[in-house]
Amino acid sequence: MTDNNKLNPKKISDKNLLQKNFFYNAENVKKEIFTIRENIAKEFSILDKKIFDLESRISDLDSKIFDLEEDIKFMKKEFNKNKGFLLRKFNTFCIRIILFLLLITPFIISIVLSILIWLIAKFIK
Repeated sequence: MTDNNKLNPKKISDKNLLQKNFFYNAENVKKEIFTIRENIAKEFSILDKKIFDLESRISDLDSKIFDLEEDIKFMKKEFNKNKGFLLRKFNTFCIRIILFLLLITPFIISIVLSILIWLIAKFIK
């Protein structure tokens, strides 16, 4: 006696369809995995480029910061030089004013007072 299920064409075609569906699903999964791998590789390359760009920007900023520090040092030197120059000028100016107030002003006041006294004495007579 033969088994009717083995020879049944409908059962065989169903089995073939299941195998084909399984194979098709497996192929789709393989394609999806390959696409995901490609996307991940692309994203990593994009991230690597971005990281490289950021590192180059950081190095540029580091060099600019170093240049700014050098400029600040130079400006401090110039400021101190100018400050010293201005302090010397101010000190000489102060000395001149003090000399003027202490020495010359009394002479001018005495001359003006003597002229006023002479004029008053002249008009009183």
